[in-house]
Amino acid sequence: MYIVFLTDFMKSIVFSCGGALLLGLTSCLALTNPGQSDYEEYASKKLVFYVKSEVCSNHRVSMFLNRYCQTLVDSSRIQLGHFLSQATQRQNFLLFSIYKTEIFLPGILPRYEVDTLGIMDKFYTYNSD
Repeated sequence: MYIVFLTDFMKSIVFSCGGALLLGLTSCLALTNPGQSDYEEYASKKLVFYVKSEVCSNHRVSMFLNRYCQTLVDSSRIQLGHFLSQATQRQNFLLFSIYKTEIFLPGILPRYEVDTLGIMDKFYTYNSD
């Protein structure tokens, strides 16, 4: 009987510790779920990098236009964030968020669809077409 009591006691300790660990992990994920403004900042950095490296650095663009293009992109970073905000749908699952961004500017850039996971204050782009 003493052995049965000890195993029941150990089971209750294991379940209590497991429950506390699960509650702590869930709380940590919920508190570090990045918001829409965090995503705008992340996505605008990615878009600025892409435009500067792919569009501004196009071999058909002269050196003068290349510098002007990069300056224009740098100065419009805030507006790009607002543009991305309009083009993004957020699905908030409390512990993490999924951001779906669809960029379509006829004549300037091809159409892009980007899916990003936001979790623990970080973003992971897992699909970009």
